[in-house]
Amino acid sequence: MSSINFATLNRSYFGLTSSGASSLFGSLSGSGSLSNTTGLLSDYASIRNGSYSKLLKSYYDKADSDSSDKTSSSDSTSKADKLTNVQLLSEKDAAKNLKSSAAKLLETGEDSLFNKKKVTGEDGKETEEYDTNAIYSAVSDFVKNYNSAVEALGNSGTSSVLDSGNRMVSLTGAMSKNLAKVGITVGLNNKLSINEDTFKKSDMNNVKTLFNGTGSYAYNISSSASSIANSASSQLSRLNGGLYTDTGAYGSSYAYSGSLYSSFF
Repeated sequence: MSSINFATLNRSYFGLTSSGASSLFGSLSGSGSLSNTTGLLSDYASIRNGSYSKLLKSYYDKADSDSSDKTSSSDSTSKADKLTNVQLLSEKDAAKNLKSSAAKLLETGEDSLFNKKKVTGEDGKETEEYDTNAIYSAVSDFVKNYNSAVEALGNSGTSSVLDSGNRMVSLTGAMSKNLAKVGITVGLNNKLSINEDTFKKSDMNNVKTLFNGTGSYAYNISSSASSIANSASSQLSRLNGGLYTDTGAYGSSYAYSGSLYSSFF
């Protein structure tokens, strides 16, 4: 039968090393015994009476609450940013559509809508006339896109976009009498409406003055639309840290670079 190694048993102290036991109990002798063990006994008492458990629960409840508040605040900010992005995209797209419809009316040369075409009358005689149906269709498209831009700008929260929009609306107000002569009226909501009969019966030379050529009404509206689109794009870029350009492509700061990409492999 093997004998018990009392030397080993003496050193282990049921799980404590001799040095650990000496540190724990050695201070019980001498003048410092009470002060050195007060903290240990106090911790033990707090565990026994439950106060330690309550303290931990209070701490973690507060931590969870703080985390929830931060998450809620972050979610609110994220939602606000998303709404702002959607609004700016709406303004940019509306302005680009308006600029596109104005460009069609501003065409010059052989592509101009205001080129007269030869028309043969019932008497067999040829005359040159404007294609009023084609011109009316293009102006109607312009009116529709103008109204869409005004509606989009009505919800804008970006000062630079609003400034450009206000200039556009002010210009239209200043031209209201000339527009009315060709059947286009400005409503109280700053939107346009066009009367087909009045428009087609009006002098097409007046329509051409309004919608064709440098300095015309359509030219200045196109310029305002460009300012609106550029302002919206700039604000989008700032909100998204320059990640995307106004065409949806990656910005130059985030563009693929072979050397940068390769440095990770």
